[in-house]
Amino acid sequence: MVKPSSSSSSTSQDALALFNSLRSAYSATPTALKIIDLYVGFAVSTAIIQPK
Repeated sequence: MVKPSSSSSSTSQDALALFNSLRSAYSATPTALKIIDLYVGFAVSTAIIQPK
């Protein structure tokens, strides 16, 4: 049987490795696409906070 602490540690290490991988891939993204990402994030956050 697997110990919970080692499983939790493995999961957090996997999550950290995934985050680092995504960050390095995103750093290679062209600036124009990053600006579009910011605009989409702004539009989504504005849609979430607006009153119904």
